[in-house]
Amino acid sequence: MGKILQNFTPFTLLALVFSVGSALGVDSQNAQAMRWFELGLKEKDLQKKIAAYAKAVELDPKFVEAYYNLGLAYRQTQDYGRAEKFLQGALDADPTNLNAETKLRVTYELAATYKRQGKTKAYAEALGRAQGLAQEPAMRSKINIELAQHYFEEERYEEVLVTLRGKGAVSGEDTKEADTLIRRADAAIELQKNYEAGLQAKTGGNLSEALAWFEKVREQNSGFKDVDKQIAEVKSALRTGSQKQTVTTLFEQAQQYERAGNLALALASYESLLKLEGSPLEARTKYENVKQQLAKKQLAETLEQEYTIAQSAMKARDWTRATLSFEKILALDASYKDARSRLSEAQKALDRESKDTIVARYYAEGVAAMNRRDFGGAMTAFAKVSKINPQYRNTVALQKEIAQSLSRKTTPQSASLPATVQLDSLYESAVSAADSAAWMQAVITFEKLALLSPNYRDVQTRLEHARQQLKPAAVQTSAATEQSASSWPSAGTLAALLLVPALGFVIISPLTRARYFLLRNDYAAAAEIYERILMRHPERTRLYPALANLYFLLGRRDPQALKIFKTILQLNLSFQNREGINAIVAEHYLTEGRTDSDAIEVLENALKTEQNRVRH
Repeated sequence: MGKILQNFTPFTLLALVFSVGSALGVDSQNAQAMRWFELGLKEKDLQKKIAAYAKAVELDPKFVEAYYNLGLAYRQTQDYGRAEKFLQGALDADPTNLNAETKLRVTYELAATYKRQGKTKAYAEALGRAQGLAQEPAMRSKINIELAQHYFEEERYEEVLVTLRGKGAVSGEDTKEADTLIRRADAAIELQKNYEAGLQAKTGGNLSEALAWFEKVREQNSGFKDVDKQIAEVKSALRTGSQKQTVTTLFEQAQQYERAGNLALALASYESLLKLEGSPLEARTKYENVKQQLAKKQLAETLEQEYTIAQSAMKARDWTRATLSFEKILALDASYKDARSRLSEAQKALDRESKDTIVARYYAEGVAAMNRRDFGGAMTAFAKVSKINPQYRNTVALQKEIAQSLSRKTTPQSASLPATVQLDSLYESAVSAADSAAWMQAVITFEKLALLSPNYRDVQTRLEHARQQLKPAAVQTSAATEQSASSWPSAGTLAALLLVPALGFVIISPLTRARYFLLRNDYAAAAEIYERILMRHPERTRLYPALANLYFLLGRRDPQALKIFKTILQLNLSFQNREGINAIVAEHYLTEGRTDSDAIEVLENALKTEQNRVRH
């Protein structure tokens, strides 16, 4: 009867450790039934195979193997009802002559059929019967594992433990899986006990104890039952009992933050205070004052940071980045330092660049802005790409992606300036550029204004006029450039011959130039090169550790440096000065008072470093 194994499913062969040469039972004594059975074994077509086995059963109603194979064949066609019928028939056809191994095989396959039909109760009962029939340790172990998994899915955790902790319940390679199931079941039981302890404490009026239990449950499993609702109810009850004391304490704390110049924490404290009943009348006034002070401070910091970026871009001859940065500065403060004259300088340089270069740089600026989560800057950059070349790469898709983010986000700086003042300033700047025949600047400014307010004054008419004027100017500039280039062939050749041997690969390889600066200990210059590379190619992750190390050696703690430090920690990259950088980020998180998973991991690493230092 070894041929009957041809109809075993792969699942069955993996789950049960049967010998290849075993058989279900005694062959049929009916010669015709045996011929039909043999025909079914050889037949490859499922429907013909089923017909042959059915004929064998019809000729010999006690033909156990035929019933068994017919049930498996129906299961292959996903006719689980008939599969169940004929597998049960294999058990009932000749029960007195069935040996234990035959019963085990048929019962296990019947259990698998119940599972396919979603009959969980019948499935568990059949597995239990198979468990009692299993004599070999390996077979018994496999069945116990499967039965325990079923109990776990039904949250019958005690039965999981009973099934797996019995003597000889599991063996061999199943031990590891059993240990995992036992640990998970123990954890689930503990979770339920903690939840019930919280309910009991809450019912008894021990609110602080109840809160501790529920918070412990949430730490173990944040989605467990209604634990969030229970925590909210307990906290509400606690607040009601000590509302007045909470208001007093929070108001004093907010004033202390304000006096210390910690405006962000002061604002957050006043905001929390205003949400409470019985807050002092002067809290609203103090909240508004601190909010204005913080907006001014953030605006000043943003302007200074953006000005530094613009200056670096000018130094690197990155005219696109410089133009965008100076425009952003002037949108926030129309008279900030020499931003207006520097913008004019950058725009003139930008006018000299080719169309393809402009598009590529605007696109790179948009990608870099998205990586910085500066969605406003990204939208502006991609809008300019679309105006020049609407089909450029995936610009349209990126614009759609960030449009949703822009609709949800309002920066403190934008909120701090009246919208009409910003629009008027842009309009005046664009008109001035048009009057001066600076058509590239006029087009860029009118485009930005049209993005912010499409119906503002006559912006659409002026934009179209500026575009028309820009076309002949671009053609003229291109022709002049070509004439100039053709007039000095010998000079260009001479320059190439002089410079390339002298400077070698440094001219065309930014990484080589960075290494050159590192050899001279000019870390700032090397860092600028890495920054420019990552701005255009943020996917080059191997450069982040090098840039982070340079920031560390330069003693930088600014937002840009912290962003790079956090990136290499989150990506778990290999880098130098790990302890020092980890300590810097940990200190930053402590200052912010953050408690998310990233902050907790960084703080734990910093604590381990400090403990190791104390031990040694």
